[in-house]
Amino acid sequence: MSTIGVTFHTEDIHKIIKQSKPPTTTIKVPMYETKITKKRVVDSGTKTVHVNAHVKAKSGHQTFGLAHYEAPNCSNFLKKKTKTKPLPPVDKKEFVCTSNCNLPRLPKWKIECPKRSDRNFVKENIKWADSLEPKIPPPRSVDSPRGTVKDLTHLIQMIKVRESENYGKVPAYLCERKKRLQRYLDRKKKQDEIERAYREQMGIGVRGMSENVYMIDEETRAKLLQGLKEHWNELSKQFLRLPVMCDTMTKIKRKTWLENEIDRVERDVKLIEGHPCIYVERTDTKRTDEIAAEILRQQELERKAEKEREKEKKAESELVPEAGEEPKDNDQEVRNLNYEKEAEK
Repeated sequence: MSTIGVTFHTEDIHKIIKQSKPPTTTIKVPMYETKITKKRVVDSGTKTVHVNAHVKAKSGHQTFGLAHYEAPNCSNFLKKKTKTKPLPPVDKKEFVCTSNCNLPRLPKWKIECPKRSDRNFVKENIKWADSLEPKIPPPRSVDSPRGTVKDLTHLIQMIKVRESENYGKVPAYLCERKKRLQRYLDRKKKQDEIERAYREQMGIGVRGMSENVYMIDEETRAKLLQGLKEHWNELSKQFLRLPVMCDTMTKIKRKTWLENEIDRVERDVKLIEGHPCIYVERTDTKRTDEIAAEILRQQELERKAEKEREKEKKAESELVPEAGEEPKDNDQEVRNLNYEKEAEK
């Protein structure tokens, strides 16, 4: 075969050789499938599903039941700007000027030019500059040629403190505190003395006795003994006035009571006569220091009242003129006081 002048051809030796061979077909053996692995094809409408062969197919709507609404349409999807609702149209209102249309017109502004003052700021600044005092530099000293500077402010302060009047003296508040403490100690000392005297007078705490008892004095003991004896005399008179025959229950009770009372009074008289020192339990609940404080307070009140009376007497003596002297004409208070005294006489 000549190829001269041939521009295009489709002959191929290799394809001729391959096509000459007979086609070979291989038959594949089907794969072994068990009961579990064997699957069946289920057509669900939209897609095919492979399900195990041994699983029983479910009937429709067995899980959730029938649908209460229609299935969504795939063509009815959400579109752009479908959620925003258009606003309703607004009616334009025409505003009419009713209340402010008859107001008077504003007055015209009167622009006045500021008047020029005769104040001379240059002279004032010169006077102010002349009156200024130069700033005093802080005190310091230079102790070396290289200019080591030391501040002397603290030394000047120390000198001022030493030259002051109160330097080396006790502060006034400490003196006042000391006086206050001394007054408290004096008051405490007086209260202790009054308490000691009261305890000695009442016999409290003597001979190892407690503070709940006190010893009665001789005068109180004599009065108590006299009262018991008078009571014994009165009971004896009542006993002697009883009838000889006590034949009723009331008479017997009366006689028995009088005998018991006479015996009790006789025992009390013997007890008081045989013991010169008698201790009695205190009935008041106040402590001795409280009683002493009350006594001291009463003494101070009496002292203040005495001072006031002395001041009143002194004022009266100054107002009343001496014998032979006449009150001055301009002293109206002295004349009134004399008139009142003459009227009382």
